[in-house]
Amino acid sequence: MLRRIALLGMALLLSACNSIQVTHDYNPAVDFAQFRTWGWKDPAVQFLPDTPMVKNGLTAQRVVMALSSQLDQRGLTQAAPSAKPDLWVQTYLVVANRQEQVTHYLSLIHI
Repeated sequence: MLRRIALLGMALLLSACNSIQVTHDYNPAVDFAQFRTWGWKDPAVQFLPDTPMVKNGLTAQRVVMALSSQLDQRGLTQAAPSAKPDLWVQTYLVVANRQEQVTHYLSLIHI
């Protein structure tokens, strides 16, 4: 019985993790095949809001590594620091805390 309660609690906790939303934005009219080199625009990662709880060096490092890896896999090479790249890259990490209120109305009719 205790095991079932623990499993139910774990399932509820895991279902709460499902609400993270990741979005991206780019211009679909741009032909990305024209780009060969890329470089970071300073600052490479911007945090919104810019608070110590959100701004984290480890998070910035992970974003930079993941994006660098994806660009490399797509055939782009990172330009030397003194060279001008074909494509400038800058990321924004936006964290928002939202609450959703759901209201259910129940009407009871007594006859």
